[in-house]
Amino acid sequence: MPSKNIHTYRTPDAVFKYKVKEHSVARNEGFAIVIALSLMSFVLLMLVTLTALARVESQAAQIHQKKLLAKENARLGLMIALGNLQRQAGPDQRVTFTADALSTADETVQNPHWVGVVDTNSPTNDPSQIHWLVSHDQLNPKLPTENLLDSSSHALIGA
Repeated sequence: MPSKNIHTYRTPDAVFKYKVKEHSVARNEGFAIVIALSLMSFVLLMLVTLTALARVESQAAQIHQKKLLAKENARLGLMIALGNLQRQAGPDQRVTFTADALSTADETVQNPHWVGVVDTNSPTNDPSQIHWLVSHDQLNPKLPTENLLDSSSHALIGA
């Protein structure tokens, strides 16, 4: 069998074109890696941002909930105080006065701003017989002539 000689002609242009093609494919592969890493970093940044936003919104919701609870507690306290005032001083036969009306030269009142209620049918000057419209421990009530401990008293308005 006769053999055919296949001649491959290698010209400098063909080698150069092959090397350029090989070089451009390698450069495109590197570009794809850079784009993929950039997209992954962008997704990670978005995830961190959304997590931080969710945390801030959660804290704001908790603060708002605590504020509403404080308002409800204040309203409840006001309703209880108003109910006690109406129960103790409601009928027309009752008189209210501040505790400084009980001060004399011999005895000074330690809490002159306390408000007391006395029935006009049986008036009394005895502080233990007067109903005082103040918050106190029901088991250990205080009188306006007694000095309150700093740990058990709280100023609601400036002195």
